[in-house]
Amino acid sequence: MVSVSAWAADFHVSPFGSDSADGSRERPWRSIQHGIDQISPGDTLLVESGSYKPFHIDRWDTSREARITVRAVGGKVSITGYGVYDDRYTAISVLTSYVTIEGFDIDVGAVSAGLRSRGIRVSGEEGDHVRGVHILRNRIRNAGWVGITTSYADDVLIDGNTVWGSKEEHGIYVANSADNPMIVNNTVFLNPEAGIQINGDPELGGDGIITGALVAGNRIYLNGSAGSAALNLASVRDSVFMNNLIYDNQSQGIASWDDEGGEEYGCKNNLYINNTVIMPPGSRHVFSLRHGSTGNRVLNNIFVHLGGKDSLAVDRASIAGLRSDYNIVTRIEDTAGRLVTLESWQQQTGQDAHSLVATAAEVFRDAASHDYSLREGSPAIGRGVAVEILGKDITGAVREGPRPDIGAYRYQPRVPAGDR
Repeated sequence: MVSVSAWAADFHVSPFGSDSADGSRERPWRSIQHGIDQISPGDTLLVESGSYKPFHIDRWDTSREARITVRAVGGKVSITGYGVYDDRYTAISVLTSYVTIEGFDIDVGAVSAGLRSRGIRVSGEEGDHVRGVHILRNRIRNAGWVGITTSYADDVLIDGNTVWGSKEEHGIYVANSADNPMIVNNTVFLNPEAGIQINGDPELGGDGIITGALVAGNRIYLNGSAGSAALNLASVRDSVFMNNLIYDNQSQGIASWDDEGGEEYGCKNNLYINNTVIMPPGSRHVFSLRHGSTGNRVLNNIFVHLGGKDSLAVDRASIAGLRSDYNIVTRIEDTAGRLVTLESWQQQTGQDAHSLVATAAEVFRDAASHDYSLREGSPAIGRGVAVEILGKDITGAVREGPRPDIGAYRYQPRVPAGDR
């Protein structure tokens, strides 16, 4: 029996090619869309440096073993503007399973929120989800609506992208009862709503719940001028949020709630661990659990508010099953909505018995310059709790010892220039 991989082939697209050629390295095609229309599942389309039109990938009979890969190679490979696919305005549209989109520089070109244009859209349908789409190392800006959006799409991987300047809503938006998304190592900034939003959409079919998410190693800043949290979670369950750096956002840091679907749709049984979240004066909560967001673990996080608001806010409907501890905080909003000290919160609830109060200056190397690595003598060093899932920090440094450092960064002493 011959495997699918034995038939897989590489094809080429170049700004100096021709769509009457054969797609070989020596005779590349000119347009990405023409190349996609010629290749088969299992093939890779290699796109050389240059400027290209938007493209789409419609329904194909793909599988894990017959992935379609469209990869930018060489220097800058630009996609400018958008097309209309599936009645949506999108620069790159993926409507099938097991596709990889890698390395593109996408400028959707929106100057206002008047058109709901997207940079990359991945979409299935209710009851017929797409699966296994990978969005890797792309640069996406100036979407009229959202930079990267997925809907009814399970097992998506959104890794290493830089997304900024959406005009209406979010940087990255994962939606519609779609399980097991991995959103890792992205940089997301200057979006008016959330930097990253995950929403089960209880009113839009399916079970209205997203389970099994991993959100780790992302840098999220300067979002939220229109009111959303930097990391906005609605009806997300059994998921891990780890090693994220969130700062200078205008509304909230991390918000976990129900999308107004009712307390049965709260964000339940999640692990929030080793995140660093710093909120500026005038903003709201650093981290909040609302509307039936029960059974959560909140461990080893740095939650610092630079103004007068709280680090942690938990309402009465979300306190059940909470384990919050080994965090660095400033103030707490208790279940009655009152701003209280850490000591008062500990006495009320028994939570955060090993947590600490500290300022940004005490914790970070140079917060004023947005260097949120740990300074020498930081109270975050060696004060966390070991959890099996912890392996590396946001930089890839291995966490060592029985008592890990608190926050997204493992402490690493600076080496004097003369000793390097």
